[in-house]
Amino acid sequence: MQPKLYLHSSFFLLFLLFAANVPAQPGGSKVFFPEGNNTKIYSLFKNNNGCLLAGCSNGLYNFNGTHFTKIETNKPAITDTVTAIFQDNKNELWAGFKSGRIAATINGKLTYLDPEEGTPKKRITAFIQDRLNNIWFSTRGE
Repeated sequence: MQPKLYLHSSFFLLFLLFAANVPAQPGGSKVFFPEGNNTKIYSLFKNNNGCLLAGCSNGLYNFNGTHFTKIETNKPAITDTVTAIFQDNKNELWAGFKSGRIAATINGKLTYLDPEEGTPKKRITAFIQDRLNNIWFSTRGE
């Protein structure tokens, strides 16, 4: 019986030795940079359709698993960092920016809102919708 125990132990040790060199997942990774490698991602959001949205240092992007597509705004000359992303119960997207600006999708385009009272001077950090369908936002320090 002793030789069998050593034989089993030997096979177990060989298994551990070879298993240590086998990756748990397929090797390799892919790095995706929207519009160049200087872009930084500040916020991520998974929408109701399962798409991943990335709030970046130069705008809002939709990621389909392979490519980033920039979501155009009504003011393309403005480049601002997206710091908060939200989808309301009507499936409209909202984006908050480092500058305090707020944008929402209107007719399929991300449109900056210009309320009479103005927008905050600090970055937008989050959005929430209440039972009366009001959209609330928070800022950092204001």
